[in-house]
Amino acid sequence: MASGDFCSPGEGMEILQQVCSKQLPPCNLSKEDLLQNPYFSKLLLNLSQHVDESGLSLTLAKEQAQAWKEVRLHKTTWLRSEILHRVIQELLVDYYVKIQDTNVTSEDKKDFVWMRARLQQEVEEQLKKKCFTLLCYYDPNSGASPLPHFAA
Repeated sequence: MASGDFCSPGEGMEILQQVCSKQLPPCNLSKEDLLQNPYFSKLLLNLSQHVDESGLSLTLAKEQAQAWKEVRLHKTTWLRSEILHRVIQELLVDYYVKIQDTNVTSEDKKDFVWMRARLQQEVEEQLKKKCFTLLCYYDPNSGASPLPHFAA
């Protein structure tokens, strides 16, 4: 059936009805509806070439897919930053609790140079512990023998 032709009775009605039900979800038209309204059938057929299954135009669907891709990328970046921020906060809280519980000289309490030097190693260790904990949670069988690169 050419795009400019009308549907004759029985010819291509199943295809047109499938197009209407899949690509134009709100349209739940019967064969009789399509046969009684040939101009409307032609309009729907032409329209179906420009929209996807959700009813969005093809260009808008591409833009939406790209936008969701960017949102996932930004979310991943934000989550990485948030995880690092929380781990660093936990390390600082642990540090401040330790200096409150022990007799530390005032010189040792302001030794942020030492803390900065150890920060990367401490963050890596904390992240490994958290990753191993998650691994054990989702795969309990792996908890019996920790992987060598997760060892503290």
